Amino acid sequence: MSLVATGSKDFNIKLWDPRQSEAITTIYAHKSVVGRVRWSPNGQWLISGSRDQLIKMMDVRKMSIDKVFKGHTREITSLSWHPTAVGIFCSGSYDGQICHWDVAQDSKPVESLIGAHDGSIWALAYHPLGHLMVSGSHDNCTKFWARPRPG
Repeated sequence: MSLVATGSKDFNIKLWDPRQSEAITTIYAHKSVVGRVRWSPNGQWLISGSRDQLIKMMDVRKMSIDKVFKGHTREITSLSWHPTAVGIFCSGSYDGQICHWDVAQDSKPVESLIGAHDGSIWALAYHPLGHLMVSGSHDNCTKFWARPRPG
């Protein structure tokens, strides 16, 4: 079954079956507006970002919140899963910070780029092969980020 996920001003995440007119479940996940939700490439996880500065990860098989990620000091404004590395994602926030996360690690960022932009990061996307990431910001800049070369 294909599901659609939405976040809302009532602090909830809803999962919808596109063939029905009502939500099939509501997840009470955050303490503020849920502005971003993203499915993992394998469909196993759903991450949500909120004004409460938290990212929460739900295991769809269990329909429960599995992990809470803390590292931003302002509202989460963008999320993107790595296309090929399972469990890796990045987030951007209102303060111009980009964080990289690994779901197998502790709930702190693997890497944090403080001041990546001089404004809110509104968009993050990986290249389909995963070697590049692009960020777009309220500072009118688009930046491309490459992963460090081994060795």
